[in-house]
Amino acid sequence: MAWFTQARQANTMKMSRYWAHVFAVTLMGMAPWMSAFGQNYQVELVIFENLDRTGLQDEYWPAPMLDRANWGAAITPASEQTGRGAFSLLPSSQHKLTRYADSIARGKAYRPVMHLAWVQPGLGESQARAVRISDGRPINLPTNASIFVAGDTLATDAPATYRLDGTVTVYVNRFIHVQTQLALTEPAPTSGTPENPLSDTPRWREYALVETRRLRTGEIHYLDNPRFGILVRVDPLR
Repeated sequence: MAWFTQARQANTMKMSRYWAHVFAVTLMGMAPWMSAFGQNYQVELVIFENLDRTGLQDEYWPAPMLDRANWGAAITPASEQTGRGAFSLLPSSQHKLTRYADSIARGKAYRPVMHLAWVQPGLGESQARAVRISDGRPINLPTNASIFVAGDTLATDAPATYRLDGTVTVYVNRFIHVQTQLALTEPAPTSGTPENPLSDTPRWREYALVETRRLRTGEIHYLDNPRFGILVRVDPLR
């Protein structure tokens, strides 16, 4: 029986080494996304509008739902000289998308709306904080104005406070994800004439960009609708 005991012990050692190897390989595979938690990131956005409005009045695309109820609780990035605190704005000298923003500004097809970057921690989806984004241009709607979302569906909730308004949320769920809840609100183009107006009610149109995108750090990603678009880049801070 001694040989049986020795064989069983040897087999147990082999199995222990096997499972130790499996555990080590599993940890190695998990390491990249586990390390994303607790890591600070630089989030940078270039928001621009499309100057070609041909077909906007007639074009139809699905009208996504905006979750304005949570906009008020979103974080507004604060200015800090160091630019390293959580949810602090970074100075333009630390921007990584400047040449793209400059290229957009020089062209005739698009107009830059905002270019900003901030620092934030890598948090899970349930702990992530939305960042409030607005261009600071308040819209003054007439009391009898009708707000239409893309697709000409009447919006029943309150309109945006600013021409460009909403939130951007960045969170970690194995990969980095960016979630946009943005709306651009402006007077709607009309095909009526002063002699034969379509309606006595002022018409405003809301163009929403609601999207969740998985991305890799250090890469430039492009999100858009027919009215405006966003360049976004997320980089880990060392």
